[in-house]
Amino acid sequence: MVSRRKCGQLVLFAVMALAVFNLTGCGIFAPLIQSARSVGVTPSDRRNLLPEELAKFNNALYWGSFDDALSRTLPEAREEILTQIRKNRELERLVESKVDYIDYAEDAYSAKVEITTKYYRVPFYVVTDRNEQQTWKFTISGGWKLSARTIKAS
Repeated sequence: MVSRRKCGQLVLFAVMALAVFNLTGCGIFAPLIQSARSVGVTPSDRRNLLPEELAKFNNALYWGSFDDALSRTLPEAREEILTQIRKNRELERLVESKVDYIDYAEDAYSAKVEITTKYYRVPFYVVTDRNEQQTWKFTISGGWKLSARTIKAS
């Protein structure tokens, strides 16, 4: 027969073991869940990934890191976007970019983005606004990539 004290110790041990298993079990599965989300398995995962890519692309343009900006474009769009970047590189400086609107496709494999950019032309230093429309496409192998960019002066 097991004493009352031993029984209490066994119950306490079982509860502690169950708690440790639950904690480590969650610790094991959490990285897997986070990894699946970062790949963009579901439409909501893809929607959550685009704002980060937009920020990285626009920051690269702001800091003049054009290789980084071009690495975020689809291969077939690189030449056109490189031409835009080269054309404006010496003439203007970006001050700020703000995402106004993101319109996702139903399956969230593509999105149209409207951005307002503040910039000034050298040597005038008068800040003006312009609107950009960017089209982004999601690829399983590379995540979100810019496929087209249209600049409209306002």
